[in-house]
Amino acid sequence: MPGTKPAPRTRGTLLRATRRRFLGLCAAAMGLARLQRAHAQAQQQGDFYAPGTRTVGSWLINYFGNIAVNATPTDQALVTRSAQVGGQPASARLELDYVATPLRYGNSAVHLTVNTPSVLPVKVLADGRQVTTFPSSPEPPLGHQLTGFFGNDVSGLVPVKNFKIVITDRGTDVTVYEVNLASTDLALNLMSALADRYATLHPQSQNQSNNCFLTTACVELLGLEDDCFELAALRRYRDRVMAATPRGRRALAAYERLAPQILCEMRRRGEEHLLLRLYFTHILPSALAARLGLRRWPMRIYRAMMRRFISRYRPALHARCAQKTEAGMPMRRGAVLVLAAAALLACSAARADEQSLMFATTNIGTTNINTLFMHPWAQAINDEGKGVIAIDVRDGTVIANNANYYDRVMSGVVQISWGLQSTVAGKFPRSDVATLPFMARSSEEGSVALWRLYASGALDEEYGDLHPMILAALTPAGIHMAHPLKSLDNLGGAKLIVASKVNGDAIGLLGGAPLSIPLNEMYESIQRGIADGASVAWTSFNPFKLAEVTNYHVEVRLATSVGMIFMTKKTYDALSPAARAILDRHSGEAQSRLFGRYWDNERRSGKEVTLARGDKRTVVELTPEQATAWRQKLEPLTDDWARATPDGYKILDAYKAQLAKLQNGS
Repeated sequence: MPGTKPAPRTRGTLLRATRRRFLGLCAAAMGLARLQRAHAQAQQQGDFYAPGTRTVGSWLINYFGNIAVNATPTDQALVTRSAQVGGQPASARLELDYVATPLRYGNSAVHLTVNTPSVLPVKVLADGRQVTTFPSSPEPPLGHQLTGFFGNDVSGLVPVKNFKIVITDRGTDVTVYEVNLASTDLALNLMSALADRYATLHPQSQNQSNNCFLTTACVELLGLEDDCFELAALRRYRDRVMAATPRGRRALAAYERLAPQILCEMRRRGEEHLLLRLYFTHILPSALAARLGLRRWPMRIYRAMMRRFISRYRPALHARCAQKTEAGMPMRRGAVLVLAAAALLACSAARADEQSLMFATTNIGTTNINTLFMHPWAQAINDEGKGVIAIDVRDGTVIANNANYYDRVMSGVVQISWGLQSTVAGKFPRSDVATLPFMARSSEEGSVALWRLYASGALDEEYGDLHPMILAALTPAGIHMAHPLKSLDNLGGAKLIVASKVNGDAIGLLGGAPLSIPLNEMYESIQRGIADGASVAWTSFNPFKLAEVTNYHVEVRLATSVGMIFMTKKTYDALSPAARAILDRHSGEAQSRLFGRYWDNERRSGKEVTLARGDKRTVVELTPEQATAWRQKLEPLTDDWARATPDGYKILDAYKAQLAKLQNGS
């Protein structure tokens, strides 16, 4: 009121004002330094990661400013790019693709396109060694994915110095494509960096939203690391102060409901720029206060912000919270703000401490493997582990895919992942025993036997730094064709699409011609007669609609693949005893059995849906005599594996012994 003298300032008032000024000066100084570093880094990255071409050794890398990076040999590296075959031009083209999301071939690939005037035999040679052979396609030329013949990993091309395509025309070999390769490893590293960096700078490509204000402002907008000073200080405050009281834990739970809706609405309106201001006005001062041990100040700093955000983006929620508590009783306005402020500090969607584990499924969220197994498995852990451990599920192939999932776990980008072991070249030779033909009768049986083999210590050399949670031997491949075989004694040169080197070798020993064609091109290849069929499991029928182009099926147990859900031993050992106990109850033989059962159900579903079509088709079961003959033909494949693998024969006998126990009911 006019004429009223201001109240005298007490020592406490002066102290609080001094603290505010001190925090403000510190925040301004640190914020300016952070902004300058982020700007300089953004300029540097913007220059380096701009769309264009770069030359590394013999490779010309084409970067399109997105998550797809392509590389082709340079003109200087090419020895031959085309030739005359039968008086007509023929050509080929070798490419490397690094795709962080399933835009083209699903993941990284060695891709080959061959164009010939007619259908002719094509041989692929790497340093003079024949890698594979397949028939060419005149119009339009079909692409061939060769990744499976280089250890299911593009890095398998690194040692190759000379790559050649030879076409056989009327008994004469004609070289239509030859290139001398160099620095392939450096080119792959750059391609990976380009694609992964784009995915980091543009996290919306993951179809996943980060629901934490703090992480969004610091990581996405300012470009700070996920373990930067600000986030580390506030997470420590969350865990040591907030989580220590019942009221604080209720606040953390409340944030899980509030924050995603508010941030979603903020993004919908295009107002994410407000989070940049939030960093300077609230996040950094609050982090400083928390770091200095001022336990009340982080709450006070956030009250005004949460009141503004709730009022701006969730007015109805704000009104409801202002009227009642969780028990249905009136709540004071100050308590509402404390609850909201505490909730913000939860940062529940991006917890980075040892009790929260990011799980990369490496699959699109709507696939059966996610909806029927991965998600329920993670949810069961979360339901039991409330307040102790949380699994943060990340679907899609940006944060991790089947080509890089192992490196992502080992480097700590994610803590848990699912992936096929065949993509980690040379790491799991002993575990490959479960991929050999004529082993397990089902995925459940193979998965349990493999886990027991691991539990016995026979595979310790491969898992010394890992903590596998679930091991799975997938369903074995059969033979599915567009026309009947003339005889089951020999495949008679039938051209069959295969997905792995082991299965390709098996088809070759049985008298067939394995083709390296991407699985997503199986349908067209069989429909057009480029391939006679495919050697895959029934699990491939529903997603690839193979029932429409095949009608002859041989039930046989050829090669399969091994996969795992795992974490590093270091991450596991860093968890609390309570968290480890929860994970242990959702790991091991029982869960491996359930995962194998899932694959068996997928196999059964694929077969039943195919047979339920009601069209004319033949399903052939090998007689005991035929099965014995096929086994004998494939024995060299098993012997070669045993000789090439450390303790191979010992591992083989142990795995067979485990299978025998399971088949006898133990």
